Amino acid sequence: MIKKIKDFYINKIPWYLKNKFTITFFLLFTWVLLFDNFDLLTVAKMRYEINNKENEMEHIQSLIKADQQHYIELTSDPELLEKFAREQYLMKKDDEDIYIILAKEE
Repeated sequence: MIKKIKDFYINKIPWYLKNKFTITFFLLFTWVLLFDNFDLLTVAKMRYEINNKENEMEHIQSLIKADQQHYIELTSDPELLEKFAREQYLMKKDDEDIYIILAKEE
């Protein structure tokens, strides 16, 4: 009687769950997917960070190109250099006075 019940339940188990290689594969796959140092969640976070850093790098490179162009313009035109120095660093000639007017914030 017990043997018939045991055989009944054993016959209900699918063939792929009886195979030791399949069971080993699923155990290893689960281990790699969830518990390994480079599990699925960690890899997704790393890819997200890499994409963010690449976007940041592209933005910084575009800023560098703009600054290089600005530097070339400043070094090639003395009038533009003087204008830049007056506006950014509040430089003046000896016989000039500078008045700074600030807008009133509400």
